Amino acid sequence: MLEEIFGPHSRQLLEKAGLAKGLRAADIGCGTGLVSLWIATQVGAEGRVVGVDMSCEQLKVAQANAAAAGLTNVSFQEGSAYETNLPSGQFDMTYSRFLMCHISEPAKALHEMRALLKPDGILVCEDHDDGGIFSEPPTRAYQRLVEISDAVNAQEVSILISA
Repeated sequence: MLEEIFGPHSRQLLEKAGLAKGLRAADIGCGTGLVSLWIATQVGAEGRVVGVDMSCEQLKVAQANAAAAGLTNVSFQEGSAYETNLPSGQFDMTYSRFLMCHISEPAKALHEMRALLKPDGILVCEDHDDGGIFSEPPTRAYQRLVEISDAVNAQEVSILISA
């Protein structure tokens, strides 16, 4: 559903940022790889995309999606936003979508994304701050959205503290 809603904007953002044929890109927090796959179609056979995520289940889906699409210039590997295990200074572009809002140390993740870039590389971070969402007049649907968001964020913080 995220791709359906935000995909067109994400693609437009990446194009404006300079995504082009032949680039080497890293998609951090790639999930099931839908954006990674689109990036792979844009960088073409001369380019390369590596998607990184902590969830091996989501990475399996991403790999299956890449195989079904016949894309050979994209790969996926397990890693965190803080330690991607990718080589420093090797990417033309690093990208994340809706990742920073879910992690406890976004600055650390951005530092890792920057370290992956070649000189003059492009870092693209697409995210949201649910503190800026409002409804006037207030509605029950909006209140429920806030409740769900707060519950998810509390659970993620708990998981990060436990880990």
